[in-house]
Amino acid sequence: MSQNKAWLAHYPESIDKTITLPDLAMGQILQETAAKFPSNFALSFYGRKITY
Repeated sequence: MSQNKAWLAHYPESIDKTITLPDLAMGQILQETAAKFPSNFALSFYGRKITY
């Protein structure tokens, strides 16, 4: 299946046009991220911030 992703033409050269997703469950990704960045916010939405 071919997809026309016209917005990619507007990306700066410094932005990758593809990403590689890890073969992990979302819960595992969340646990690893929380362990790696414990002092960061997990979510910032409309001025509200939620920690891990």
